[in-house]
Amino acid sequence: MNKESWEYYFFVQDMRLFEHPGDVYQKKLKEYEGKTLNEYTNELGVKGWEMVNCIPYSSGMMGTTTGFLFTFKRPKR
Repeated sequence: MNKESWEYYFFVQDMRLFEHPGDVYQKKLKEYEGKTLNEYTNELGVKGWEMVNCIPYSSGMMGTTTGFLFTFKRPKR
Protein backbone atom coordinates (compact mmCIF):
# COMPACT_ATOMS: atom_id res chain seq x y z
CA MET A 1 0.00 0.00 0.00
CA ASN A 2 1.38 3.42 -1.03
CA LYS A 3 0.55 5.88 1.73
CA GLU A 4 0.39 9.52 0.63
CA SER A 5 2.24 12.06 2.78
CA TRP A 6 1.01 15.60 3.36
CA GLU A 7 2.59 18.90 4.24
CA TYR A 8 0.60 21.54 6.10
CA TYR A 9 0.55 25.32 6.15
CA PHE A 10 -1.14 27.36 8.88
CA PHE A 11 -1.74 31.06 9.19
CA VAL A 12 -3.76 33.30 11.45
CA GLN A 13 -5.80 36.20 10.16
CA ASP A 14 -6.28 38.84 12.86
CA MET A 15 -9.61 40.46 12.04
CA ARG A 16 -8.71 43.52 14.12
CA LEU A 17 -6.58 44.66 11.16
CA PHE A 18 -9.82 45.44 9.31
CA GLU A 19 -12.14 48.31 10.18
CA HIS A 20 -15.09 46.91 8.23
CA PRO A 21 -15.99 43.32 7.25
CA GLY A 22 -15.67 44.17 3.53
CA ASP A 23 -12.05 45.24 4.06
CA VAL A 24 -11.07 41.57 4.23
CA TYR A 25 -11.61 41.43 0.45
CA GLN A 26 -10.05 44.78 -0.41
CA LYS A 27 -7.26 45.65 2.01
CA LYS A 28 -3.80 44.65 0.80
CA LEU A 29 -1.54 43.48 3.64
CA LYS A 30 2.22 43.14 3.84
CA GLU A 31 1.72 39.78 5.57
CA TYR A 32 0.25 38.53 2.28
CA GLU A 33 2.99 39.94 0.07
CA GLY A 34 0.90 43.05 -0.65
CA LYS A 35 -2.16 41.03 -1.68
CA THR A 36 -5.69 40.90 -0.30
CA LEU A 37 -6.73 37.84 1.71
CA ASN A 38 -8.69 36.55 -1.31
CA GLU A 39 -5.76 37.02 -3.68
CA TYR A 40 -3.40 35.35 -1.22
CA THR A 41 -5.56 32.29 -0.59
CA ASN A 42 -6.31 31.91 -4.31
CA GLU A 43 -2.57 31.99 -4.99
CA LEU A 44 -2.08 29.22 -2.43
CA GLY A 45 -4.64 27.17 -4.37
CA VAL A 46 -2.71 27.68 -7.60
CA LYS A 47 0.40 26.44 -5.78
CA GLY A 48 -1.42 23.21 -4.87
CA TRP A 49 -2.58 24.09 -1.35
CA GLU A 50 -6.10 23.07 -0.37
CA MET A 51 -7.82 24.79 2.54
CA VAL A 52 -9.04 22.05 4.86
CA ASN A 53 -10.09 24.07 7.88
CA CYS A 54 -10.80 27.59 9.09
CA ILE A 55 -11.65 28.06 12.75
CA PRO A 56 -12.41 31.24 14.69
CA TYR A 57 -10.40 32.14 17.74
CA SER A 58 -10.69 34.70 20.50
CA SER A 59 -7.76 36.49 22.03
CA GLY A 60 -9.90 38.41 24.51
CA MET A 61 -11.75 37.58 27.66
CA MET A 62 -15.19 38.43 26.24
CA GLY A 63 -15.23 35.52 23.81
CA THR A 64 -15.49 37.77 20.75
CA THR A 65 -13.97 36.31 17.61
CA THR A 66 -10.84 38.30 16.83
CA GLY A 67 -9.39 36.15 14.08
CA PHE A 68 -9.30 32.90 12.18
CA LEU A 69 -6.80 30.06 11.94
CA PHE A 70 -6.56 28.74 8.38
CA THR A 71 -5.20 25.27 7.67
CA PHE A 72 -4.03 24.21 4.21
CA LYS A 73 -2.54 20.93 3.01
CA ARG A 74 -1.00 19.51 -0.15
CA PRO A 75 0.75 16.29 -1.10
CA LYS A 76 4.39 16.26 -0.02
CA ARG A 77 6.71 16.93 -2.90
